Amino acid sequence: SLLGSVRGVMSRYGRTLPWLLLTAVALGASLSGNYLAISPFVETEIVGLYFFGYSLSAALSQPVTMAATNVLVPSFASVKSIERLRASYLEAISLLLLVTGMAFGGLALVGGALVDLIWSGKWNESIVAMVLISAGTPFRILQPTCYSLLQARGLWSTHSLLATLNATMAIGGAITGAIIGGLFEIALLVGLAGGLVGNLVAMIAGAKIGIPPLRTATQLLRAAVPPALGLLAAFLVVPGFLATIGESVARGLVFAVVSLPLTFLLFKSSIADVITSVRGRSS
Repeated sequence: SLLGSVRGVMSRYGRTLPWLLLTAVALGASLSGNYLAISPFVETEIVGLYFFGYSLSAALSQPVTMAATNVLVPSFASVKSIERLRASYLEAISLLLLVTGMAFGGLALVGGALVDLIWSGKWNESIVAMVLISAGTPFRILQPTCYSLLQARGLWSTHSLLATLNATMAIGGAITGAIIGGLFEIALLVGLAGGLVGNLVAMIAGAKIGIPPLRTATQLLRAAVPPALGLLAAFLVVPGFLATIGESVARGLVFAVVSLPLTFLLFKSSIADVITSVRGRSS
């Protein structure tokens, strides 16, 4: 019967169900709460521009987030050795941050020109939001990887509290930006909040399996350096949020010249492992 099914679910998941519900609310708030929260403080036009820029970045990050969660939860759950789990976690967060940092760094560089080209200048004012939020998106994508570890270990309360912290910081950053400024300040503080919480979540999740926070922070810094320096160099060469196609290509070349050598230098062993694995499968 339906009543029996409900009792069965409650007896099995009764202790974790409140945390699961809190997590669902927090994740929903982190996705849509920021642009809803700024509406009392700024003009409708700014809300629309922020929503458009935010949605472009979020739409590209969702598939990566879902794929990471679907792969890593069973992967972490299957690891029996705590030492192996620690190594797998550090490798996962560093490589994910590196790859998404390169991808969304590239989006920040060429996204303005693409928006201008596709929408014929209609949404050019939203480019600043897209660029700033894209720069912080890799740290937001990092969080589901950390949540995957917590889920695999059954740490539902920690997962819920960290998801709530993420939503609170995102909404708080958006409101603060709306109060003190406009579109630029909102996007900047939301991006910074995502970066701060992403690092904090990664360190707390790692600490739950015995990884010192400083070690986690060092891994994240190593992964963030190549795309961050590449992005900085590109914007120094061609400043401004809106660039032509030619300027975007120039930015991309500068980004590649700076970030790729640093990637090979800092991740030499990981790249060698990947090449060895690919060769082994093809032979």
